[in-house]
Amino acid sequence: MNIIKKIFIFLFLINIITGCKMHKPVEFQKVEKINVSKASFKQITIDAEVTLKNPNFYSVSADSLDLNLNLNKVDFGNVRISNTLDIPANSEKMFKIPFKVSMNAETVSNAIQFINSVSSNTVDIRLKGKIRAKGFLFTKWVNVDVKKTVEIFK
Repeated sequence: MNIIKKIFIFLFLINIITGCKMHKPVEFQKVEKINVSKASFKQITIDAEVTLKNPNFYSVSADSLDLNLNLNKVDFGNVRISNTLDIPANSEKMFKIPFKVSMNAETVSNAIQFINSVSSNTVDIRLKGKIRAKGFLFTKWVNVDVKKTVEIFK
């Protein structure tokens, strides 16, 4: 019984030490190819190739996000992802992420405004919000504010 108590105390202390230490946030390195893969009156799916960097010594999975999408300074509202992103430890990896945008009257109006604003081969993208990252023994919401200019027709 004494050994079990010592193991419990040891694991409790390890959990406190690692739980208090903030892990480094996953970084958006670049956003590439963007295209609309599905469109309906209820939802648009925008596929983006995004390179993410995990500077931690353990793998991290991102399974939930609360991001606001802006294209050419036109607000498309909150987006969500439908799959979990598993980012290996100490790596930089490209993911094809389908962002799902719920459609409403304001979003449709903004989509028309966006189409009218595309006068060149590039689009200014801004993703701002939070991503829930799970890694090692803890879960943390990581703030994201990414601004990139991306070529849309290659």
